[in-house]
Amino acid sequence: MLPGSLHSEDRDCCAESSFSHSIFMRGRMKKISLMTFGCKVNQYESEKIRFLLSRNGYAAVEDWHDADVIIINSCVVTQKSEQKNRRLIRKMKRENPDAMVIAAGCLVEMGPVEGSDADIGNQNKISRILELFHIRDNEPLNFFSSRTRAFIKIEDGCNQFCSYCIIPFTRGREVYVPVPDILSEARAMAENGYREIVLTGIHLGRHPELHDIIRKIADMDKVSRLRLSSIEINEVDEELLLLMRDHPKVMPHLHIPLQSGSGKVLKSMNRPYSEKEMTERLERIRKFLPKGGLTTDIIVGFPGEEEEDIRKSEEVILRYAFHRVHLFPFSPRPGTRAFTMEGRPEREAVSKRMERMAEAAQKGQKRFLDMMAGHTTSVLIESESPTGHFTGYTPEYLRVTISGRYKLNTIVPVTVNSSLQAEEVKEA
Repeated sequence: MLPGSLHSEDRDCCAESSFSHSIFMRGRMKKISLMTFGCKVNQYESEKIRFLLSRNGYAAVEDWHDADVIIINSCVVTQKSEQKNRRLIRKMKRENPDAMVIAAGCLVEMGPVEGSDADIGNQNKISRILELFHIRDNEPLNFFSSRTRAFIKIEDGCNQFCSYCIIPFTRGREVYVPVPDILSEARAMAENGYREIVLTGIHLGRHPELHDIIRKIADMDKVSRLRLSSIEINEVDEELLLLMRDHPKVMPHLHIPLQSGSGKVLKSMNRPYSEKEMTERLERIRKFLPKGGLTTDIIVGFPGEEEEDIRKSEEVILRYAFHRVHLFPFSPRPGTRAFTMEGRPEREAVSKRMERMAEAAQKGQKRFLDMMAGHTTSVLIESESPTGHFTGYTPEYLRVTISGRYKLNTIVPVTVNSSLQAEEVKEA
């Protein structure tokens, strides 16, 4: 919740009564459209809502124009994402006025949402949405819309308060899912045929039993792969690296949201590590996982950023062979310390720096693919294109294409070339 804003629980009580009267008195199968924006935690939450609604007689539809109820699980991590969500909600109410529109998640924590009939914030989001349908959140999720990969939320919230980040205000303080609940959901997913389990959270690495969770899920017979969605570099310790190096089911991939390679910028961002600590950890990662996949997020145009700071970010991407880089121009969010910081680079300078970082990202990917040349890895076959090609991800989180005849949800040993084309490695 943003400082001084009205909490979502104080705003939706009247909407609940109106919702119940409008939807439950019609006496027919209800059609639900659920749209999700933002992080993997949102994806998990939406899947659980969809799963439990479908178990209780609600039909999911793709086109929100056809829905009786529209649920928008929102994101406000950038100003652009917030504006996109607000415009869409107004459009939905305008073009489908008979539908009940439920705004959920981070957008609600910013204040009232124009066009919505019920505002549900992040606190107890799933159970509070389900209460509107008179459904209890009492079943482990065992179905995901992807046929191969399933997310499991093990943590929510963040205590870090980086100077640019609105998430601690919209998601609240850290809360950890109990280990038995996590394991129950992982077993249910594995029993339902999902080959890859992805652990997710707003600040995943803060779960005090993370290593134990990883071991116990990876040791389940029907789990083929276990992956972490994202983790801060100061939380990548030797125990985690040993698990990734030595356990065949723990994927050697780390998404590390560095945000910058410059110590000056990291300090201004209130990141929990220095430039020296960051490079020491990266050296250790490459020592344990010389061919492990590294991906990251970088913010460009942070207040006070100079050309030397961008050069340092480029250097980190190239030296440690990050093969995928998500680039974001700095987006000032109200309520954060960075919102009032001076020294914001000019828009033209930010645009040029984004181009430089995009080039560095391409070079980082090329360097990693060169490192992988001749190395046997594997691909989990996830989808088939109209042209008969198959796509999937390697343990290192390379999205590759492979030609041939394969069944979905199978794992194939391959080598990968510089164009991200995979070739099956046949047994001798």
